[in-house]
Amino acid sequence: MMVKRRLTRLIASCPIWRFLDIKMPRMDGMDLLQRLRQKTSMPVIFLTSKDDEIDEVLGLRMGADDYVKKPFLPDALLVERIRALLRRQDALEAGVVVAETDETKVIERGDLTMDPLRHAVTWQRQGRDP
Repeated sequence: MMVKRRLTRLIASCPIWRFLDIKMPRMDGMDLLQRLRQKTSMPVIFLTSKDDEIDEVLGLRMGADDYVKKPFLPDALLVERIRALLRRQDALEAGVVVAETDETKVIERGDLTMDPLRHAVTWQRQGRDP
């Protein structure tokens, strides 16, 4: 119950972006990311000490916008990753068309439509949780 309340507060506070760690108390970062993606497309960066490649792949596939392993040097690199992320988010919100690649292409199969850029899935033109 407490986790659900905190998630609701996080979404309601409308942050521009969020850092997550995979190893968090009560709910791991992967679970939190999955719940966030059901409600919002806010940019998310995993900042974590877990350095397993499978964690990085899974985090990015689940919708994280970036994955940074601790310790990281220099700080300027992290700042530039955040700036790049915010530029992409601003472009999306402004309706700027992003060049279509295999990673951004909308996939349609019958009544199913998946938009990886917006982390959106629709069935028979109705939104569904990812």
